[in-house]
Amino acid sequence: MTIRQREVFDADQEAFRQSLDRFLAAEAVDRYADWDSGGGVPASFYAAAAKFGFVGLAEVEDPRFRAVVLEGTMAAGLPAIALALAMHDSFAVPLLIGREAPGMAAVVDRSGIVAEPQRGGWTLRGSAETVVNGLGAEVLVVAARTDEGSELLFAVDPTAAGVQRAPADLLFGLGACDLADVQFDGVAVTAADRVEADLDRARAGYQVALAVAAMAGARTALAMTVAYVRERKAFGTPIATFGNTRHVLGALGARIAAVESLVDAGLAAELDGAGAAAIKLCATEILGEAVDTGVQLHGGYGYMWEYPIARAYAAARFLRLHGDAGEHLDSVLADAVGL
Repeated sequence: MTIRQREVFDADQEAFRQSLDRFLAAEAVDRYADWDSGGGVPASFYAAAAKFGFVGLAEVEDPRFRAVVLEGTMAAGLPAIALALAMHDSFAVPLLIGREAPGMAAVVDRSGIVAEPQRGGWTLRGSAETVVNGLGAEVLVVAARTDEGSELLFAVDPTAAGVQRAPADLLFGLGACDLADVQFDGVAVTAADRVEADLDRARAGYQVALAVAAMAGARTALAMTVAYVRERKAFGTPIATFGNTRHVLGALGARIAAVESLVDAGLAAELDGAGAAAIKLCATEILGEAVDTGVQLHGGYGYMWEYPIARAYAAARFLRLHGDAGEHLDSVLADAVGL
């Protein structure tokens, strides 16, 4: 649901979207509640999605197909799957071009991992928390800093000696998300494990992917709320007819349309770190506003887990915090405006 007419997608992407919707309805929607209770999304789902061409789109030149997958999973109420695919196709695989990634992959970034030089290579030490795809990943792309302050990338086998993975605490609203706390205790890597890739470009791509997912979540939250206020009555009158309801949702729709235009433009652009961070910040903030408004207008029902808006509200919190949030994001944007 959107005020503006979106022109970013053509007939090929819309046909792809219809195929994705059918796949998700058949393979995920009715099972997601069980996955979200702590079981997690099974690897067989991602294998089936890859077979049908919904995973592994990082090597497809047109980024709009990846955007369709992220939008479709968010619209279907599958935020953990959206996060997993954003990490895999928009962050990890672009760094692994030319290397085999047999299953889902993860990036360990901004985590304080240190690469200590040793004969024939390096030793990795340190830990990272809440790594998306971290527990089931078949390859970890690790960004590590040297004593000189340079940043190196390594492809690490998660079963290698010294790598320890443990399930991270389950996130409310994202119980299906594969999250791990990862420890690197003297992990030996060699020059053959070095990944020569543009990490800043991959980071920017991941930011845009998270923004696309957030915008889809905002549109979905607005649609949920509009449907609810049309049906819900107070004093015998649908609350959709109340002046405050109309004002609040109309204004929310306008702000969603404004940020949506920014994100859609970002799909066709080669953004630097500041540009991607700005898009991600705006998109996740409007997502937060959309779910907050939705919970408010649902009244007491907005706090009941049986209502999709409650689950959307919970999942939105992680999207706002994840992916270069906090001090780093502030630093990038402050530098961009000349501070």
